[in-house]
Amino acid sequence: MAKPAVADDESDLSPEEIEAKRREAELEDGRMPFMSHLTELRDRVRNAAIWFMLAFLVCWYFAEDIFAWLREPLFAIWRLHTVPNIKPGEFDWGAPRLIFTGLTQPFWVDMSIGLWAGVFVASPFIFYQLWQFIAPGLYKKERRIAFVFAFFSAVFFVCGALFCYYLTLPKLFSFLLSYNSDG
Repeated sequence: MAKPAVADDESDLSPEEIEAKRREAELEDGRMPFMSHLTELRDRVRNAAIWFMLAFLVCWYFAEDIFAWLREPLFAIWRLHTVPNIKPGEFDWGAPRLIFTGLTQPFWVDMSIGLWAGVFVASPFIFYQLWQFIAPGLYKKERRIAFVFAFFSAVFFVCGALFCYYLTLPKLFSFLLSYNSDG
């Protein structure tokens, strides 16, 4: 794209006007016609959908392994109430097990695990596509701020997921299973 013409002699411009011209020139590279924006959006959404579908299929294939990993905190609490760990007078809960109450539930559990794990696995690629669509319309300073924000958002999200898995879920399962009785 052609660069906007800048006066050869900027000595008669104020610093604010020079900054405004610099910022305008910075945005000029990201300008395109409306239909080009729609085409770009279509391509980015398509790419994000492809990444999601690939991640979903991979996670659906490994759904049983993912489910075993997800249920481990529950089973760990459950095993605290079995033979080697129970106090005299308490009843043995037996081996931990989960049941299905409907014919299609095993299929839908695997589909749900594949779906949510696929969203989680594909999210970096989806956010990258979103960034590629938005970034050309931002100033350099805004891009830098958005990049720092995105980085720390990802770090905090992963920390929150780990906090939930290793600290919150065991406490929650322990509380909920405390209502279990031999009756």
